[in-house]
Amino acid sequence: MAARWPSAPPGWCTPQPELHPNVQEDILLEGEVVFGETRYQAPAYFCFPANDVHPAARTETVFTMIVTCSGPFAVKYHDAVPE
Repeated sequence: MAARWPSAPPGWCTPQPELHPNVQEDILLEGEVVFGETRYQAPAYFCFPANDVHPAARTETVFTMIVTCSGPFAVKYHDAVPE
């Protein structure tokens, strides 16, 4: 299992939708983060299945969260989220 403790400033975003080869579980501790059209405000828990493309993330506030993965953290970027 891999774990990260990222923080991001207002205006941060990922460049494109992402795919991870393993389960990604996130606990949002502070602030808010938006994945596509879904807005999470702390405290929040969310999970993305392995090999599932999730929308690009962005924030308008500072955020801090714990990110855990069921294996090594790896990212593959996609042009769009499949329908």
